[in-house]
Parts: sequence; structure tokens; C-alpha cells
Amino acid sequence: MKVFSFAFLALLFFKESTSPINPADSASVQTDSLNFIFTSSRSGKLEIWKKQNGQITQLTHDKKQESWRGKVSPDGKKVLFYRSLKGSKSNTTSKASLWLMNIDGSEQKELIAQGEYGWVDQSGANWSPDGKYIVMAATTTKNGSGQLYISDQNGKNLKSLTKRPGYFSDPSFSPDGKKIAFVALPEEYTGTSLAYLEVFIMDLEGTEENRLTYDEFRDHDPSWSPNGKELVFETALKPSNIIAGRWGIRIISIQGGEARNVLFDNNINTSPCWVSAERLLFERIEALKSVPQTYSVSITGTDLKPLESSNKSFFEIDLIK
Repeated sequence: MKVFSFAFLALLFFKESTSPINPADSASVQTDSLNFIFTSSRSGKLEIWKKQNGQITQLTHDKKQESWRGKVSPDGKKVLFYRSLKGSKSNTTSKASLWLMNIDGSEQKELIAQGEYGWVDQSGANWSPDGKYIVMAATTTKNGSGQLYISDQNGKNLKSLTKRPGYFSDPSFSPDGKKIAFVALPEEYTGTSLAYLEVFIMDLEGTEENRLTYDEFRDHDPSWSPNGKELVFETALKPSNIIAGRWGIRIISIQGGEARNVLFDNNINTSPCWVSAERLLFERIEALKSVPQTYSVSITGTDLKPLESSNKSFFEIDLIK
């Protein structure tokens, strides 16, 4: 549930990039074999787009609302996404409603309206591997903290997942559907600063909570490896300067231990996910630029390449499998 504007981040971000890009890497990754949806403002405001078989199609066209953060169902037939009032930014969770549509953009319907269930914000909706459930984060009071919930595929039959006070966000199902990764403030921490968010996993009953990171850096968006043995996530490298600070990408085993660095440079690198066992996709804003792009990098942090050669915004990518 990161609430920041990409444009605002870029205006504040002024350091020279030290990312390991060389001329040989500057060409776009060959994407003909990748089918995916993504968010872009190339039409004038945030909309969900699809790239399939090399063709780019705009899926949402609501003139009064922004559409963002699409998530493709495991069978590739449906897309979860959020909407908020025109003029708001991606991750404007306090104004968000959850929607569902077919992969071709048809039959768009609202699943969870803004303010439904008494929520003052909602975010992070993700599918279970069998497509029967949705896990998400939400807050019920203005001064309250985020909690995790599970619903059926239509946003109904809601069940609270978290069992203790605190702030919880960014949930995602493991590939076998038996665990959920998320970020939270540690139980022993009694403050409210999100600078101390750490990575956790737990079972579907909200028990057996297992903390993985202990670095006191702000972590977000854990995403499971294809074999379910590791998580990739993003880390704020300057906790004292969260808004404009640098964001890096790391990987950690679900058994715990030290996280290993994948990409630590002077740029804003966020929302990593696995495209294969050896490569990652992630969002990136480079120094002095305001347009978010999607990049690919190996899990060792080498062979960094843009996914698309364009000055148009291109982020919140989700693969059609």
C-alpha cells in the first residue's frame, strides 16, 4: 500500500544514476513472446492496456475515472483492477474501488465500491492460484491501520486474515496457494512509522506468522518465485527520506537468512516480480525523469534492459500466462 506519486518522486529525485546499463543492454528486451497487461497514461490519464501477440490494446475507457494496477486471473480470462476519481494517481487507495473485467476489456463490473465494508482505503488485490479467492489490504478507520482480508472471486464472503493489531499490506499468494507473503510492522514495534515495514509470510488462517527480514528498512511488494522458495521485494534504501529516497530490489529465502541484493543504484526501483526462474520485471524511474518504465533484470542484477523503448509511461505490468 505504497502511497506516492511517480511524478512527485521524480521531481524530488536528483542524483546521477549509477545503474549498470551499457550500450549493449540499451535495446529493448524482445517481448514478442510475452503477453501482459499494464498501466499507462499515454491516452491522457491512467488506463489498463494489453499487449498480446505484439498488439497493444486499450482495455479501459472511463472518462470520469483513472484505472490502474490490473491483475490477470490464473486462467488468463479475467482482470482485477482499481479505479479512482479522475485526476488521482495510481495507488490512491483512499479513493479506490475494486473492479473486474474480461481480458478483452468487456463486462466491466465493480466488485468492492469505495467505502464498502466500512473501508476508508483498499489496495493490493491479488488472485489465489486457483482463481477462487482474492487477498487484499484495507483500513476501516481514518486513523486505523491496514489489515488483510480474503474474499471469493466476486469480492464477497469477506474474511479477516490478520490476527493482531498493526499495519499490514501488499499480500500475495504462494504458488501452491498455502501461504501468503505480505509486509507489516513487527509485533514488538509500538510506533506507526512505515519506515519499519518488514517482510512476513503466514498460512491462510492468519496463523504461523513468520518474519523474514530484520533490517529495519522499509520493505514492500513481496512476490513469490515460481518454485515458491524465495521472495523478491523492494526496499527503501534511505529510511530517513522515504518519499524521495532510493529504492532497491532484493531476494530472500522463505526459510529466512540474509536477503541478497539484486539492484541497488540511485534510481527508484519498485514492484518486482518473476518473469522466469532467472529473470525479474520491475518498475523504474531514473534520475531526472518523471515517466515510470518497466525493466527486466537477471536475478543476479545483471543484464538490465527496458522492456519497451518508449517515453510513454509503462508500469504495473502483469503477465498473461
